[in-house]
Amino acid sequence: MGTGRMPRGTGIAAALAAALLLVACDSPSPGEPTTPAATATAQAPEAHPATHPGTPSERQPEVQDFDCTDPIWSGSGGTDTTRGLGVPDLMAITFDGGTLQWQDGTEERGGGLHFQKVGLALRTGARFELAVPDSLRGQVKIGWSNTHRVLADALRINGCAGDAPDDEWVVYPGGFWSAEPTCVGLEFTSGGKTTTVDIPVGASCP
Repeated sequence: MGTGRMPRGTGIAAALAAALLLVACDSPSPGEPTTPAATATAQAPEAHPATHPGTPSERQPEVQDFDCTDPIWSGSGGTDTTRGLGVPDLMAITFDGGTLQWQDGTEERGGGLHFQKVGLALRTGARFELAVPDSLRGQVKIGWSNTHRVLADALRINGCAGDAPDDEWVVYPGGFWSAEPTCVGLEFTSGGKTTTVDIPVGASCP
């Protein structure tokens, strides 16, 4: 029995069908996303700037708003009540002059700061800031109030009113808290300008 031969056209058709079948196997199904070839890339870790805690001299002072409630005196100026070291017509640390007598008895709890009592006279309506200098930060605090004890690096005075509409000055109790006798260069800032007022807290000023 002889071997039969496929017709010529039938062989070509079979070859084309096989090629189409291979293409269909390699193609994604309808609606299936094409997956690109994976590329391995090493990403460098994100850089962060180094941070270091600020030194005491770099830290901002603790500023407290001054409490104008209930002054111990309110009235017109030009009396012993409002005389002392300060800024004329705006503020005065009220004592008779010389050196503020050092008191060793009262110490802030655990802080080693001794209270030195002296009044603060303020011009009514005046707005300014009082601050301990950076060189004495942590060794000296200031505070005046007739309602509670205050220890601050800086006080913001927002304009205190007198008991009567025509009162020019108000006075508050308080003083300095200091580790030892020292000359305190109290910083008075108003309108962007700072003036230093030397207060002899148990030690004379140069």
